[in-house]
Amino acid sequence: MRAHVVFVLTGIMGAVGLLSPAWAVNRFVVNNQSLAAGSTGNNVPVLADLDQDIFAFSVHIGFDASKLRVTLVQVGSAVAAVSPEYSQGTVTNGPGDIVYGVVFDTSDPITKKLTAGAGKEVLKMTVDVLAASGSAVLDLVNVPGNPSRLNVMADLNGNPAPSLTLVDGTLSFTVSNPPPVIQSFSDNSGQAGKQFLVVGLNFNQPGLAVTVCGKAATFTLLGDNQTIRVTAPVCADGPAEVKVCTNFGCASDPAGFTYGGGRPSSAGTPTTTRRSTSRMRSPSSTSSLSRASIRLPAGMRSTRMTPARWTSPTPFTFSSSSSSAGRT
Repeated sequence: MRAHVVFVLTGIMGAVGLLSPAWAVNRFVVNNQSLAAGSTGNNVPVLADLDQDIFAFSVHIGFDASKLRVTLVQVGSAVAAVSPEYSQGTVTNGPGDIVYGVVFDTSDPITKKLTAGAGKEVLKMTVDVLAASGSAVLDLVNVPGNPSRLNVMADLNGNPAPSLTLVDGTLSFTVSNPPPVIQSFSDNSGQAGKQFLVVGLNFNQPGLAVTVCGKAATFTLLGDNQTIRVTAPVCADGPAEVKVCTNFGCASDPAGFTYGGGRPSSAGTPTTTRRSTSRMRSPSSTSSLSRASIRLPAGMRSTRMTPARWTSPTPFTFSSSSSSAGRT
């Protein structure tokens, strides 16, 4: 059986085994599939239709590496059930090339084989879609003059199946989810650190990201899945582009946020400006306000009032008017 191993790995087609039965139509098949654009971890099988038992095989597939990335190739369910003694292959995502060989039994007596039948899963590939649209072909191709780049089925004596049929598969890429849409903004002006809202559609998709003036922004997708609360990063004054992206596309507005002058604000921290110049005390447990006189127009009686004593359960503070804007 050692000669069979050499045959599968090199593709040497010797005219041995004249007593083996004649081969009928046999083929490797990659079925057409529709895959989501940008999707990962897709299972793509290679099937075999067999008119008689085979004891070894090799598969060669070419593909467009700009559209697909093959992350794994392994034996399919029909082959795994036989527990082959040899199975090995290589994947090259540069030019887009897969080579895989299987020998079921490597020593005498030879007992392991893949029995005749239709739709046998001999290999399975794990495929990521890099393209945003279009399609790609998984090409079961024989490379003339390159014995290691052949599709072969071998019988007990190492003879290849004559006129082996190869059925290529076309993977079509579909946009299964719509891209994001920006409909409106709220409170979208101020300084760095300002929080504002972006309202739109299709935000609850994988890969959600927000940039402002080309810089990644901190954001939260709210519970309605249509509103994003964004914290403006540091950018130059003036209108700035706001862009929302998912794995399925991007939406942007060139003036989604307008930066004004001043120092960055502390997001989420309100400030209070004291406008009155009258004396006030921060109430602790019990405090009294100072007496206030009210001057009335001539002819009216003046009244002196003393406000009642009062308490407040919640302490609070006032900041001066000169430092309230841009306080960090």
